[in-house]
Amino acid sequence: MSENLFNLLRNGEIEQFNSEIADFKEDLTESDFSGIEADGANFKEHDLSGSNFSETSLSNVNFEGCDLSSATFARADLSGVLFNGAILNGTKFNNSTICSCDFTDADLSGADFSEADLSESDLSLSLNMNQCTFDKYTVWPDSDKLPSDFEPDYQEDLASLNDEEAEGHQDY
Repeated sequence: MSENLFNLLRNGEIEQFNSEIADFKEDLTESDFSGIEADGANFKEHDLSGSNFSETSLSNVNFEGCDLSSATFARADLSGVLFNGAILNGTKFNNSTICSCDFTDADLSGADFSEADLSESDLSLSLNMNQCTFDKYTVWPDSDKLPSDFEPDYQEDLASLNDEEAEGHQDY
């Protein structure tokens, strides 16, 4: 990522960042945005696959049409973020607060929402929600904000079951 763009974000110069990134055509994949506060940033239609947004504060950020495959938003604070039409295949949202975000037409294949708080987010028109990962600590929005065919009740899969022998239990 251009050092100038990164510095604009780091220094909170969001309007200047938004102006410059609109015409930016260079590679933004695997960029490290960790720890940045970028409220109001506009990343619309950029390829940010593999990028790190861990421990960021992102309010009212526009990721519309972005490729965020394999990106990481671990422990991030996301509110009012637009993920409309974004590709979120394998994206990690572990331990994040994701409130009042819009996931319309976002592809969630393989996205990981373990221990995430999705309160008030709209996932009703998201794609491939049944292919995402979550756990019993995931906080879901009301059912009207979830796809009609999605079942948010956590069910342990076979891979998460503990092997009694591995825990030292023996039956003889």
